[in-house]
Amino acid sequence: MSTLQARVQTPWRRLALVVSLGVVVGCSPTTVNPGQAGIWFRPYQSSQSSAIVGEGRYWHWWWNDLIVYDLRWQSSLQTVEAQTKDKIHLSVKITVTARPVRDQLGALHRGVGRKYMEVLIQPLLHREIREHLAMLNHDEVGEQTTEMQSSLTTEMSGQLAAAGIEVGFVGIDDIDYPIELRDAIEARTIVLQRTRNAEAEQALAERQAQTAQVVAERQAAAVLAKVRSDAESRLAAQEGELRIAGKEAEVELVRARTAADVVKLRVGVLSVAYLKLRALEATEALATSPNTKVYVLPADRAGAPFLHFGPVE
Repeated sequence: MSTLQARVQTPWRRLALVVSLGVVVGCSPTTVNPGQAGIWFRPYQSSQSSAIVGEGRYWHWWWNDLIVYDLRWQSSLQTVEAQTKDKIHLSVKITVTARPVRDQLGALHRGVGRKYMEVLIQPLLHREIREHLAMLNHDEVGEQTTEMQSSLTTEMSGQLAAAGIEVGFVGIDDIDYPIELRDAIEARTIVLQRTRNAEAEQALAERQAQTAQVVAERQAAAVLAKVRSDAESRLAAQEGELRIAGKEAEVELVRARTAADVVKLRVGVLSVAYLKLRALEATEALATSPNTKVYVLPADRAGAPFLHFGPVE
């Protein structure tokens, strides 16, 4: 019985071993790292062929596949040969930065797959930069670089959005001119730079002259204002002195008038009495003098004595 059981169990064990080996061989893992996303491709389950998964480790049968896309910014440096409006050949080095949009990975995968940079972005970039350069002369390219970068970024973003691609920036790294033209441009640049330097120096000299003129005018105005102030001060002082002198003259005039009035009063009112008093004083002095002989005569009408002085005998 034990032998029969062993014979029966042996095929089942072999079958289990074969199935296990088939499972191990038929299944494979796929890892989705941070910053990546995966989209399932199941040829026998079309309804799930666009399922998107995030980071992790996924096991699947060998007939299924998990396509991994990098969602981080990807850069591509391209060299584009183009002609300007005036038929000058240029070699332009340009960088484009783009990445797939996670929610639109299904449409991107069905359209172009993971080679979207080579299939979509690079041809579109070449066409757009050639169209832009064809509208400019060679001497306008350098001045329009910033505007071209902005325009290229906007136009490519609009055209690639439907494909599930986001464009970050389109930058022009270098523009290579023909050697002869490059030498001519360098010489022209030197001349322009010297002209600009001369214009800048002239503008600086003009500003300095204007500043000096303004300073001189301010100083002259300050000096004139001081002169006027000093003149007004002296004039005010002189006017004050004149007013004082006028007041003093008025006082002296009043004094003179008062003295004249006093004299008139003395002459008109006190003249007779005053003369009598002076005559009496003179008579008294002569009477006491030993050197004079005095003759006293009768008084005149005013009452003053009439005196005659003679020498002493």
